[in-house]
This record gives sequence, structure tokens and C-alpha cells, in this order.
Amino acid sequence: MTNHASMNKTYRIVWNDSLGVWQAVGEWGSGSGKGVSFLRRQRRVKPWLFAIPVALLSLNLWANPTGMEVISGNVHAVQQGSLLNITNSDKAVIHWQQFNIGAGETTHFSQASASSSVLNRVVTSNPSQILGNLTSNGQVYLINPAGILVGKDATIDVAAFVASTLNISDANFTAGIQQFSADSLPAHLTNLGNIRTANGGQVYLLGGSVDQAGNITAPNGDVIIAAGQQITISDTATPGVSVLVPAGQVNNLGQITVDAGRVGIAGAVIHQTGRIKADTVVAEGGKIRLVASTKATISGDISANSQEGKGGHIDISAPETLLTAAKISAEGTDGGQIRIGGEYQGGKGLAVDELANAQTLKADKETVISVNATSNQGKGGTAILWSDSNTQTQATI
Repeated sequence: MTNHASMNKTYRIVWNDSLGVWQAVGEWGSGSGKGVSFLRRQRRVKPWLFAIPVALLSLNLWANPTGMEVISGNVHAVQQGSLLNITNSDKAVIHWQQFNIGAGETTHFSQASASSSVLNRVVTSNPSQILGNLTSNGQVYLINPAGILVGKDATIDVAAFVASTLNISDANFTAGIQQFSADSLPAHLTNLGNIRTANGGQVYLLGGSVDQAGNITAPNGDVIIAAGQQITISDTATPGVSVLVPAGQVNNLGQITVDAGRVGIAGAVIHQTGRIKADTVVAEGGKIRLVASTKATISGDISANSQEGKGGHIDISAPETLLTAAKISAEGTDGGQIRIGGEYQGGKGLAVDELANAQTLKADKETVISVNATSNQGKGGTAILWSDSNTQTQATI
């Protein structure tokens, strides 16, 4: 294992419990006792500490990540001005005292290929704030049980990005098993920024509750947003996310674009007001699946259209499902499939029931659902609205 780091005149302050003093150490140095960020312990800082020359200290809490400990793999880190460049081997695991990126700053992970990955785990109570740029030619995992915020001016440009306030074990990460869990209700995760991946990439946003108000682009890839205490992501023909213990709410107020890819949103409650696009030009439209264990409130635009191929697939269901001024379409040369509240006749007689049934379903008169064929020779698709107890719809279908 290699842990090399070259830092230029950048230090941090840590509390030394054994000596009972604050100490200035190199960014990549390890703090004795409990390492604590400057502001969290500032009430104990004596006035004379401020006499330490500014050139020796970095007090910007939103600077690039600090307090690195390599758990496995080979890692080499170099700070050059506002750029932190980290070169890592595949499946490297790094623990951090904090993982923040300040506005105007960049953290870059240089990896062997797009299939290479690195796990970053914050092991303190410091939530992560990504306000600058996170880039990589590979896959970047960020695990922080204290919470994660991607700011409105932040840019994440990677082969794949996994952000979670639930933990993943080192063994599962190394084996490629996407199982995440927390002993108690996980912290909140918010994206206000721009997240994009290479073609075929993945974006997973996982937390006790999740607000997605930014822009996510994963062409021909997968976007999964889930709120729960135990979450498993599998590679299946549908957006494969299983939330074993649903937690809070998933809010999508932003835009998600996957071209012919897949989108999966799951939680106790789903509130969709943004735009979800799994459209394509030539291939069959993508797949979109929104499933809540309690309630789904759907408005905004959801589409899995194809200009020259068949329309895609859209599934939406929750015990209480409400559509308000929603625009939902799976159009193509042949129409696709839209199932809201369950399968045909609630899945009666089916060997495998793929979609849990709604108990109540309401769609207002401003809701439009379309599975039209856009070619003269094409066939219209299938649109199903179902609930076991009470279905009320004024939608245009």
C-alpha cells in the first residue's frame, strides 16, 4: 500500500486530546486523538493561537478534502493551488476527516479506466459540502453518514457517481455488491448542482431522505435515487433498486436525463415536480420506475419517447397515487407502455406481478398520458391506470 502526498504550504488544525492543545499539522498528517475541524472546537481556542502565521494554516472549511488515511490500495495525492489531484488504484478505499470541495476548487481522481472505482468514506461527524468541481475518468463513491450537499454551482463530471449517507462495507464495495445500510435513520442528501457521467454511467443518490433539485445527465446510463435505511441496487432489466426499510421522502424538483437509459426512484414518499427524460432518437425509449411505499405525488414532465424506435416503459405506483398536471409520455414509431397504480387488472392471473397496486389513484383534468404511435404504420402502446379501491381520473389519455 502506498500513501504519498505532496502539499504546498497547506496545514490544518486538529485537537490533541492527549496534550490538551490545538496543533497545526500537514493536510495529510493524522491527528492524535480526535481530529476536529477548527470551527467546531473554536470555543476552546485560546487567543494566542491566532498568532500563528496565516501562511502556515488553511482555515477554509470548504477547501478540498483533508485528513486522508488510505485503508486499501495505492493512492498518491498532490495539492497544486486549488487543484487536489489524487491517483488511485482500482477499488482503493480512503478514509477522510472531511470531504468538502470549496467554490472554485477541484478534486480530481485519476484512475486506470472508466471501470475503475474509489471509495471515499468520511469517518467524522463533518457533513460533506461539494461547492466546487469533482472530476474523474473513473467511478467515485462518497459515503458520509453525517450528510451530503452538492451546491448549486457545483459540477461533478465522472464515469459514475455514488453519493450515500448509508454505509457500504469494504468487502461489498470490492466485490461490486451494491448493498447500503444504516443502523438508524440515515442523514439527508441534497443535490442542487450539475452531475454528469460518461456514456453508460451511473448516478446513485441514497439517503434517509433525498432532495434532487439540480441537473443529472447519464446518457444511456442509470440514475437511482432512493430514501431508506437498507438499500440494494441490482443490475436488472428494470431500474433495479430495492428499499427494504423505506425511510423518508424523495423530492425531484430538477431535471434527470438518461437518453435511452433507466431511472429508478424509491422511498416512503415520492414528490415529483421536475422533469425526467429517458428519450432517444433511434433506439427504444428508456425505462422509468417511481415506486413509493406510502404516497406518490406526481406532476411535471416524465417521458420515455423515441423518434425512430418504440416508446419506452414508465411505471408509477404507491398505495396513494396522485397525478396533478402531470405530462407522462412513452411515444415512438410504436407506442410504449405506461402503468400507473398497477398492472392490467391489478396483475390478476400473472405469474409475476411486477408492480405493486395502488389503493387509491387520482388524476386531474390537466394530466396528459400518451402512448401514441408517431408513424402512420405504427401501433399505439398500452396505458394502464389502476387501484384496488378507488380510481378517479379526468386525465387525457
